[in-house]
Amino acid sequence: MNKVKLAIFIFDGFEEIEAVTTIDLLRRANILVDIVSVENKKKLIKGSHYIEISADISWDEFNAELYNGIIIPGGPGINKLLLNEQVVEMVKKFGHANNKTIAAICAAPQILGKSGLLVGKKVTHFPGCKQFMDGAFEEIDKAAIADGNIITGASAGVSQTFALKIVEHLKGIEASTLLYNQICPPVFLAQQ
Repeated sequence: MNKVKLAIFIFDGFEEIEAVTTIDLLRRANILVDIVSVENKKKLIKGSHYIEISADISWDEFNAELYNGIIIPGGPGINKLLLNEQVVEMVKKFGHANNKTIAAICAAPQILGKSGLLVGKKVTHFPGCKQFMDGAFEEIDKAAIADGNIITGASAGVSQTFALKIVEHLKGIEASTLLYNQICPPVFLAQQ
């Protein structure tokens, strides 16, 4: 069986917790994750809290056909990304492809909305990031939601839940539960 391969987009002003937590947990679940810079040829990208992350590939090198899914973290840089028609169009095409997963957290579901992918879908997002949500069933009291091939997360504070929802969607509840128990053993939960 072929391994699942995902791409996570990073851009100037992305939310570091949302990106790094998701990358880490997916890789622990043996899911291949490439970090893709959408800043053209630039590979060292500065997040919203001035942490620099090195991309594996640039936007010019990115070939969507090689991936089973894409992930978009939020952050203040989303406002600029919403204006990037190349990204919006690629997300739209990718979202309409069979069995392709698209995950977005915090402000990033707005990209999915602008791409026309949220009509009739249950979604969560950061409160106030409501642009392009027409036709979506918003459930902003939820940490993470999977509806068909679309997975959304509410905010940086639920990045772990968001990543585990992606694992559950791609590999099943057993894999997600196993990963959760590895990073948060029940013995620690009993002490709270």
